[in-house]
Amino acid sequence: EQASEDDELASLIQGAEDDPEEIQRRLQRAGVPAPPSASTLGDILERRRAGESRPVAVKFRNVDQFDLWIWLELYTAPAPAAVAMVQEVVNSWYLLGRLGAYNASSMHVLYASQYDLSHMRYGEDEEDEEVVGSAPAAMADMADLEVKGNWLRFWVDLGTADELALDILINALRALSLDHLGIKTLVIGGVNEGWPVPDRQLPEITMDPMRVSVPDFMADEEEDGEDEDEDYNYRD
Repeated sequence: EQASEDDELASLIQGAEDDPEEIQRRLQRAGVPAPPSASTLGDILERRRAGESRPVAVKFRNVDQFDLWIWLELYTAPAPAAVAMVQEVVNSWYLLGRLGAYNASSMHVLYASQYDLSHMRYGEDEEDEEVVGSAPAAMADMADLEVKGNWLRFWVDLGTADELALDILINALRALSLDHLGIKTLVIGGVNEGWPVPDRQLPEITMDPMRVSVPDFMADEEEDGEDEDEDYNYRD
C-alpha cells in the first residue's frame, strides 16, 4: 500500500522536483489532505534521481568526423538539473578532446599494461620521435546541448581526435545512466526525421568548457510538468 502511495506521489510531482511551491500546488489540486513528510518526499525524489539498471542501447548511424550529431533518448523528459548534469559530462569530454587526450598513437601505459607498471620508463622507446612529429589529435568545436521532449542532442566536430573519443564518451554516458539519469538510447551520427538539423550548416557555436548552460525554455517547466515522449525515426 505504501509503495502504491509513493508511486502516485511521484507521478504528481514529476517535473517539479526543484520547485517546492509547484509541488504543493499539485498536491492541493489532487486533493491530497496534507503534504507528505520530509522523509517520504526525500525518499521519492531520491528514487527518481537514481539511475537505470537497464543497459543503454548504443546505435551507430552515418558518422561524419567533422559534422557529427549525437543523440540521447531518456526514459523521461529531463529536469533542468538533469540537462546541466549531461552538459557537464559532455563539456569535460570535449575539454579533454581539445587538449589532444584522444590520441591512439600515444598510449604507452595501455600497451605496457601486460607488464608491471612500477618504475616503467614512459615514452623512451624508438617510436617516440614519430609520435611527437605526428599531427595533434585534437577536437575542433562543439555546440551546447539541445532539448526536445525526452531527447537531448549536441553537435561536435571531432577534428583530428581518434575514434577512441567515442569509446570514452559511451563509457561515461553508460555510467551516468546507471548511477544518475537513465538513458534509454544513445545514437552516434545520422539525422533525426522528427528533429531536423541544418543541412550541412554548422550551428552557432556557444560552447565554453567553463560554463554549463541550460536552454531557456527548460528554465520554466510547464505547470503540469508532463511532456509526452516523442518517438523519432533515424536514418543515415
